[in-house]
Amino acid sequence: MFVKKCVNISLFLFQIALSIILILSFTGCKKNSTPTFSEHTYSIDKEPVFIQQILPEKSQKKETGIVIFVLASRDENIEEVKKALDSFLVDGYILNILLADWGSVFQKYLNSSSRKDNEGSFCNLVNSINSGSNNRKVFLLSGKLGCFSYIPPLQSDCVDGLVLLSPYCEQNNSDNDHFLLFTPTIILVGENDEKSYNFSLQLYQKNRSLCEMRTYPTDDSEYNLINQSIHAKEQIKLWIKTITAREN
Repeated sequence: MFVKKCVNISLFLFQIALSIILILSFTGCKKNSTPTFSEHTYSIDKEPVFIQQILPEKSQKKETGIVIFVLASRDENIEEVKKALDSFLVDGYILNILLADWGSVFQKYLNSSSRKDNEGSFCNLVNSINSGSNNRKVFLLSGKLGCFSYIPPLQSDCVDGLVLLSPYCEQNNSDNDHFLLFTPTIILVGENDEKSYNFSLQLYQKNRSLCEMRTYPTDDSEYNLINQSIHAKEQIKLWIKTITAREN
């Protein structure tokens, strides 16, 4: 009888332990679940563009109806980019990460004799991803991809705004018209990041009516800048909310 009682107690404790493990496993799955993720490919002037689309989790806030297109170079740490922008997913933004050799795309654009044909390439890309929706579209550029901020493909009706993180451009060009913006733009840059700060200041001073600039007392740059500053992330969200509301 004593043995039978011990067996029953052991079985009961085993059932409790198993229940706890199942509960913890379920909780862990919920915690580690990832947003909906899909992949596409496209090309601009024969240069392949690899597209990663990340949607907010269903359990998160309602979608904002705003898509952020993130230009990322092939040598970019994509996981770090996603980490820096994670709070945007939480707040209901859709992220489209566009991975390509953007330096080659830019050079081909500058050297092309048929720029007019190429100017529609970004709109075609945006529309192919955004087909059938009325989502507002914002492009995010960082570092050396700042060159793209003042070329016609990103100064078009299919782009609602530009976010520039520590932008700079290594392309020497004495034509000041290349620094004119026609799309609402916000620049975020560290004051001690000399190269990006000087480029940002020049861009801002020539485009005060369409451009806003936020500076931070740091040498952090690009995605490190917003990783280290909650204020920077919130400023981007507030600015996006303002320009999309203004244009409705």
